[in-house]
Amino acid sequence: MAERRDAREQGATLAVMAKAPIAGFAKTRLIPRLGAEGAAALHAVLLERTLRIAASSGFDAVALWCAPDRRSPFFEALRSAALRSAALSSASLELDLHDQPDGDLGARMLAAFEAHLMRGPVVLVGTDCPDLSREHLVTCRAALAGGADVVLLPARDGGYAAIGLARVDRALFDGVPWGSSEVLAATRERIRRLGWTAHELSLVRDVDEPEDVEWLLASGLLTAVERARIAPYVS
Repeated sequence: MAERRDAREQGATLAVMAKAPIAGFAKTRLIPRLGAEGAAALHAVLLERTLRIAASSGFDAVALWCAPDRRSPFFEALRSAALRSAALSSASLELDLHDQPDGDLGARMLAAFEAHLMRGPVVLVGTDCPDLSREHLVTCRAALAGGADVVLLPARDGGYAAIGLARVDRALFDGVPWGSSEVLAATRERIRRLGWTAHELSLVRDVDEPEDVEWLLASGLLTAVERARIAPYVS
């Protein structure tokens, strides 16, 4: 277990858990609505959107945790595009690619936290929340800097879209029913048992199920370019 470090004296890392947009591998629960190619196309849109927000969030480092591994040309292209964008805006950006290890989601998230907490607090996000904003990430970082041990961005499906930690304990991830509506409740109970100081933000919405696609299309969150990329798959 890593003890909490002073976030004002350490660099903060934003970790992004990302699958390559491979048909039949990414966003499989959306296949009944979009087909395998369409689900992968939407996943690519959401992943790129998340990385743009990550690059603008002011973290000292951004780490992309890749599945099946970082050798996918898609991930290197993402990295190059993010670095070019940062250079054009005169921003400093450190963006590293890492392979997700074997194991369930909890084991993979634990590995990311353990890899980065040595340099300071870590905020971890997925790529399926179009509601995620730069302000959410800035607030998560500020909460950890203000003394919180853990910060959560709850999702309406009973999970969370982001979790930030200033220290880590395996108990936070072991035995959680990942992919269910009980993830947030189980995590809150583990935080209570650990006696940690927690901060929660307001609810956001993920895109996990076919009905979430309808919400996304009606939400106005997608740009015209993003809508055009998934239009061939939306009947």
